[in-house]
Amino acid sequence: MNRISPTFLSSQWRTAPHPHKGSSVTLAPAFSMVEMILAISITSFCLLAILSLFSVGIRTGQQARDYTSIAGAASRVLSDVQGRTNFTLPATLFFDAQGQPTTNSASALYACDISLTTVPQSEIAAVSTNLGRLCMQFTWPASLPAASRKNTNAIYATLPKD
Repeated sequence: MNRISPTFLSSQWRTAPHPHKGSSVTLAPAFSMVEMILAISITSFCLLAILSLFSVGIRTGQQARDYTSIAGAASRVLSDVQGRTNFTLPATLFFDAQGQPTTNSASALYACDISLTTVPQSEIAAVSTNLGRLCMQFTWPASLPAASRKNTNAIYATLPKD
């Protein structure tokens, strides 16, 4: 085990005159101002990088919640459509933050515009000629006018029209 001798430690200390008394003061070795500024700037840069990752994580989590709610809402719409024959679709359906249908558009988070079209023969094999393409266009937040909604997600399903 290596021990540092007291004479080695004492040789690192400096003496300086005391500003108010005539005697001298012993000063311990310290970092210079340049070293301190460099250390603080490196630490600040690292903290800034870590904090920016938090904002990315929060944004990604919000997108995951939105897509999960939309998937649940699309599943509900699709099951409603598949269970009906000769149905008429409403122009717009509204869903809350959990993907549950709501009739109150003011409290809704998602708006879903539904359209049903016939699939062109050029896109399908000779399996069935009576297929429909269901388009569910989700936009949010639903409290804004339709033209002002910045978030959008479209889900398509092909199903028999019989």
